[in-house]
This record gives sequence, structure tokens and C-alpha cells, in this order.
Amino acid sequence: MSHDPGRLAAHVFLDVVCASNLEYADTPTTAAALELAFERMNEIGVVDAAVRSDGSVDVEITAVVDGAARMLGWLIDELAVRDGVRWDDVVLTIRDALDREN
Repeated sequence: MSHDPGRLAAHVFLDVVCASNLEYADTPTTAAALELAFERMNEIGVVDAAVRSDGSVDVEITAVVDGAARMLGWLIDELAVRDGVRWDDVVLTIRDALDREN
């Protein structure tokens, strides 16, 4: 399998979601799993930061966004097929759920 940063980032996102499972939240094991997942993000090089001469920092996160977009796109496709609805209906449902969380 190729070194595809977006694909690798998507796998790390899945690790974070698994580690954040509410059933195991706030345990030392969860904290260690989250730390490991974020370390993996650094290892695979999907986030690149550079400090400019003026002290500002440039951060390149294209691979992170790509990984998240791939996962969300696949999940939205699957939910639309499963529920027999249009893709944009699933997106609206997700948006409603996000707004209810606050």
C-alpha cells in the first residue's frame, strides 16, 4: 500500500474516535491511546509546521483535511444508501446534530 498521507490520517482519526469511545472515556488507557494516536499523526508526517523569520508559524494540514473528508464522504454515502435518502439529506442531518451539541 502506498504512503498516502490522507489515507494514513483517516486511519489515525479512526484511532482517535475509538480511543474517545464514551464507554471508556476518562481512563488512563484512553489518555494513552489518544496520545499514541496523535504521536502517530506526527510520525506519518501529515502535519507540517514551519516558523518564519518573523516568528509566525505556517501549518500545512492538507493531508489531515483530506483524510477527514474521505472518511466523512464514505460515511455519508453509506448512510444515504442505508436509509434510502439523498446525500444532502444526510449532510443536513449531521449539521442539525452538530448544532444540537452546543
